[in-house]
Amino acid sequence: MEDDKLELKDGSIWIMDNIKNDLQRIYDHYRKVVQENEYLREENSKLKSEAYKDDELSKMKSKYESMREDYFRGFPITKEEDDKINEWKKTMIKEHPANTGAIGGRFSYKFLVTSIGTAGKVVDEVSGKEFEFKELY
Repeated sequence: MEDDKLELKDGSIWIMDNIKNDLQRIYDHYRKVVQENEYLREENSKLKSEAYKDDELSKMKSKYESMREDYFRGFPITKEEDDKINEWKKTMIKEHPANTGAIGGRFSYKFLVTSIGTAGKVVDEVSGKEFEFKELY
Protein backbone atom coordinates (compact mmCIF):
# COMPACT_ATOMS: atom_id res chain seq x y z
CA MET A 1 0.00 0.00 0.00
CA GLU A 2 1.14 3.53 -0.77
CA ASP A 3 -0.02 4.83 2.64
CA ASP A 4 2.34 2.43 4.44
CA LYS A 5 5.45 4.30 3.20
CA LEU A 6 7.06 7.33 4.80
CA GLU A 7 9.63 9.20 2.71
CA LEU A 8 12.02 11.40 4.68
CA LYS A 9 13.72 14.54 3.39
CA ASP A 10 17.08 12.74 3.31
CA GLY A 11 15.63 10.37 0.70
CA SER A 12 15.20 7.33 2.90
CA ILE A 13 11.90 5.49 2.81
CA TRP A 14 10.41 3.82 5.84
CA ILE A 15 7.77 1.16 5.63
CA MET A 16 5.11 1.80 8.24
CA ASP A 17 3.86 -1.45 9.80
CA ASN A 18 3.38 -1.03 13.57
CA ILE A 19 2.51 2.35 15.06
CA LYS A 20 4.50 1.74 18.26
CA ASN A 21 7.64 0.66 16.39
CA ASP A 22 7.18 3.42 13.81
CA LEU A 23 6.92 6.13 16.49
CA GLN A 24 9.99 4.74 18.24
CA ARG A 25 11.98 4.85 14.97
CA ILE A 26 10.84 8.42 14.33
CA TYR A 27 11.80 9.40 17.87
CA ASP A 28 15.21 7.67 17.56
CA HIS A 29 15.82 9.43 14.25
CA TYR A 30 14.85 12.77 15.83
CA ARG A 31 17.26 12.20 18.77
CA LYS A 32 20.07 11.31 16.35
CA VAL A 33 19.52 14.54 14.39
CA VAL A 34 19.42 16.58 17.61
CA GLN A 35 22.67 14.98 18.81
CA GLU A 36 24.38 15.64 15.47
CA ASN A 37 23.24 19.27 15.58
CA GLU A 38 24.51 19.68 19.12
CA TYR A 39 27.85 18.11 18.17
CA LEU A 40 28.17 20.44 15.16
CA ARG A 41 27.31 23.47 17.32
CA GLU A 42 30.03 22.49 19.81
CA GLU A 43 32.57 21.97 17.02
CA ASN A 44 31.62 25.32 15.49
CA SER A 45 32.08 26.96 18.86
CA LYS A 46 35.52 25.36 19.22
CA LEU A 47 36.55 26.58 15.78
CA LYS A 48 35.40 30.11 16.56
CA SER A 49 37.19 29.94 19.88
CA GLU A 50 40.42 28.72 18.22
CA ALA A 51 40.23 31.52 15.63
CA TYR A 52 39.71 34.03 18.44
CA LYS A 53 42.67 32.59 20.34
CA ASP A 54 44.84 32.77 17.22
CA ASP A 55 43.85 36.40 16.69
CA GLU A 56 44.58 37.27 20.32
CA LEU A 57 47.93 35.45 20.21
CA SER A 58 48.85 37.36 17.07
CA LYS A 59 48.04 40.69 18.76
CA MET A 60 50.01 39.70 21.86
CA LYS A 61 52.98 38.65 19.75
CA SER A 62 52.94 41.99 17.93
CA LYS A 63 52.89 43.90 21.23
CA TYR A 64 55.66 41.70 22.59
CA GLU A 65 57.87 42.34 19.54
CA SER A 66 57.34 46.09 19.89
CA MET A 67 58.24 46.02 23.59
CA ARG A 68 61.24 43.81 22.86
CA GLU A 69 62.56 46.31 20.28
CA ASP A 70 62.16 49.14 22.80
CA TYR A 71 64.02 47.10 25.40
CA PHE A 72 66.96 46.27 23.12
CA ARG A 73 67.48 49.93 22.19
CA GLY A 74 68.45 50.41 25.83
CA PHE A 75 66.64 53.73 26.19
CA PRO A 76 63.04 54.64 26.96
CA ILE A 77 62.42 55.90 23.43
CA THR A 78 59.96 54.90 20.75
CA LYS A 79 60.80 53.52 17.33
CA GLU A 80 59.79 56.82 15.71
CA GLU A 81 62.06 58.77 18.07
CA ASP A 82 64.91 56.35 17.38
CA ASP A 83 64.48 56.87 13.63
CA LYS A 84 64.58 60.68 14.05
CA ILE A 85 67.68 60.43 16.28
CA ASN A 86 69.51 58.30 13.72
CA GLU A 87 68.66 60.77 10.93
CA TRP A 88 69.94 63.65 13.07
CA LYS A 89 73.15 61.72 13.84
CA LYS A 90 73.78 61.14 10.13
CA THR A 91 73.32 64.86 9.46
CA MET A 92 75.76 65.78 12.25
CA ILE A 93 78.38 63.35 10.95
CA LYS A 94 78.08 64.82 7.43
CA GLU A 95 78.21 68.43 8.66
CA HIS A 96 81.02 67.85 11.20
CA PRO A 97 83.14 64.84 10.24
CA ALA A 98 85.54 63.74 12.94
CA ASN A 99 87.39 60.68 14.18
CA THR A 100 85.93 59.61 17.49
CA GLY A 101 87.69 56.31 17.99
CA ALA A 102 86.76 52.70 17.45
CA ILE A 103 83.98 52.65 20.03
CA GLY A 104 82.43 55.99 19.17
CA GLY A 105 81.63 58.22 22.08
CA ARG A 106 80.60 61.10 19.85
CA PHE A 107 76.96 61.18 20.93
CA SER A 108 75.65 61.36 24.48
CA TYR A 109 72.11 60.75 25.59
CA LYS A 110 70.62 62.80 28.39
CA PHE A 111 67.37 62.02 30.15
CA LEU A 112 65.49 64.13 32.66
CA VAL A 113 63.01 62.08 34.64
CA THR A 114 60.28 64.07 36.38
CA SER A 115 56.92 63.37 37.94
CA ILE A 116 55.17 64.41 34.72
CA GLY A 117 57.31 62.41 32.30
CA THR A 118 60.76 61.92 30.82
CA ALA A 119 62.54 64.41 28.57
CA GLY A 120 65.38 63.26 26.37
CA LYS A 121 68.04 64.72 24.11
CA VAL A 122 71.11 63.65 22.19
CA VAL A 123 74.29 65.74 22.30
CA ASP A 124 76.90 65.73 19.54
CA GLU A 125 80.15 66.07 21.50
CA VAL A 126 82.06 67.21 18.37
CA SER A 127 79.78 70.10 17.34
CA GLY A 128 78.14 70.74 20.70
CA LYS A 129 74.70 70.69 19.08
CA GLU A 130 71.75 69.08 20.82
CA PHE A 131 68.68 67.30 19.49
CA GLU A 132 65.67 67.10 21.80
CA PHE A 133 63.73 64.00 20.81
CA LYS A 134 61.34 63.88 23.76
CA GLU A 135 59.91 67.00 25.33
CA LEU A 136 57.94 67.49 28.52
CA TYR A 137 54.50 68.93 27.84
